[in-house]
Amino acid sequence: MTPDPQPTRDLLLALLTDAVNVIAHHRRSDRAATPKDLTDAMQWIMADDVISPFSFLNVCDALDLDPARLRARMWIHWGAQPVRFRQPQGLAS
Repeated sequence: MTPDPQPTRDLLLALLTDAVNVIAHHRRSDRAATPKDLTDAMQWIMADDVISPFSFLNVCDALDLDPARLRARMWIHWGAQPVRFRQPQGLAS
């Protein structure tokens, strides 16, 4: 019997959603995320890690999302990319 992939997809989607929400709340709320939460979310999204099963790139792959496009859309929607993080390849202005 093959395990149901839906709970795994739900977990991966929740992980991605949490990181996006931390950044979104920081950008548009009086109740900003803590600096550590924001830094953790940004570093996770910008990392090019393919080793960790829960890395941003592997999560995007499992959810059939293009990580470069998702990163670009986040920066367009929320403004300029923070200077302290390396810009993804192919997104130079």
